Amino acid sequence: MGDAFVVDPSANLETSMEFIDSYRKEAISFNREPQVVVMRDSWVGRTAQEAVNDYGPALGKAYQYYWKKGLKAYQGIKSENEVSLASLGKNRAILGSPEDCIKEYRRWHDATGADYFILRMRHAHGYGPSHDKIMESIKLFGESVIPNCT
Repeated sequence: MGDAFVVDPSANLETSMEFIDSYRKEAISFNREPQVVVMRDSWVGRTAQEAVNDYGPALGKAYQYYWKKGLKAYQGIKSENEVSLASLGKNRAILGSPEDCIKEYRRWHDATGADYFILRMRHAHGYGPSHDKIMESIKLFGESVIPNCT
């Protein structure tokens, strides 16, 4: 009966849609207006390769941490070798050049009908680029991505 549902950033799009559909049905059954918030790991660089270089190692470590802790989103993965940005990021993260991020944001927005997005650029366990790098990515996101997503 909550006011909104925040989609786990570890869930891929297919699983996210299952959660969202279930939430919307329940919210409506309680005469509540559903509100969907999509949380994603996100990073924008001037190029896709820059984004991967800046954020990829941290995101890979975060994925491995959650896999080791048994997070449901990773339960089908048998080996730590399968846990990486290359294998998991494509359908989870909004990451790349400004054009890549615009495309991925639109894909997630069109599929989910989300009311809001939360973008995570650093992880609680210290996984992430330096503060200066984070600020650069936030600024680039604000200048190059957001104006093209509304």
